Amino acid sequence: MDLLKQKIRLIYVPFLVIATSFIISYTLFNWLVLIKLDVF
Repeated sequence: MDLLKQKIRLIYVPFLVIATSFIISYTLFNWLVLIKLDVF
């Protein structure tokens, strides 16, 4: 059971960090391009 928790943590935590940072960077980039540069 401990080994399973360790494996899940080893895979899930970096995935969560990468996914969250990707969403935040995409949102900021989208905001910068569309709103600041008046592409609309």
